[in-house]
Amino acid sequence: MLETRYDREFGKSTLLGDRGDNFFGKPLEQQVLEIGWSHACPVVDRVVKEYGPEWTLKRYAECNFVFGLIVESARDLNPKLYAQLITPTPRIKDEFPSEGRFNPNLIPSSFYNEMSPLSTPWGYALPRVVIEQMGRGKNNEERTQERILKALDIINEAVKTSKTPVCLLVKVAEAISRLDAKPRAVLAHTLSENILLEEGCKSIFKDIRREIEKSAPILAAEYASMTKAERKAEDIINF
Repeated sequence: MLETRYDREFGKSTLLGDRGDNFFGKPLEQQVLEIGWSHACPVVDRVVKEYGPEWTLKRYAECNFVFGLIVESARDLNPKLYAQLITPTPRIKDEFPSEGRFNPNLIPSSFYNEMSPLSTPWGYALPRVVIEQMGRGKNNEERTQERILKALDIINEAVKTSKTPVCLLVKVAEAISRLDAKPRAVLAHTLSENILLEEGCKSIFKDIRREIEKSAPILAAEYASMTKAERKAEDIINF
């Protein structure tokens, strides 16, 4: 069960909440806490300290919104995949988050037993990979309507043919690497070492790596071309 705070379920990608009109009337710090809860971030305080509350709020909101688009696509086009995307994932025995990697005040009691939809590697990576395609840069200066439409097409096509969230993530990541996003940036989201440390889900990341080797030649080649030091610097897991 996903724990509720601020009228939001942990890691369910809620954007404004049931009382959206009240959300914007709250102090900025409170807005960040609330949307961070929806985003399943166990280190909101650290992110705010490093990047500031305005950037953090915008980033969480954008990722929550994009994940919501992916979930809606799955609901319409692939109900079995949709069920997997919105259902918490049980943690495997002995695969727990690293102590000291999260703030215990920012997680639900179920954190040690299951991963919320946005706590999973695909929940973290999918929106960020899609945003790479849509365009980033200062004030999203690289973003265009054409890039956004391409991203939406990629989501829908991948959703139709994916049986699992891991398969969906790798299909989206590879397709986007063929277009406007840099493969190295895509890998940094898809195989994030920080998320491995925060969530401890080694088996899932190994599944993602195997799927990349099997069906994502661009990403596989980019990974193989990097030294261990380069991967470390880019927050990419060294297997």
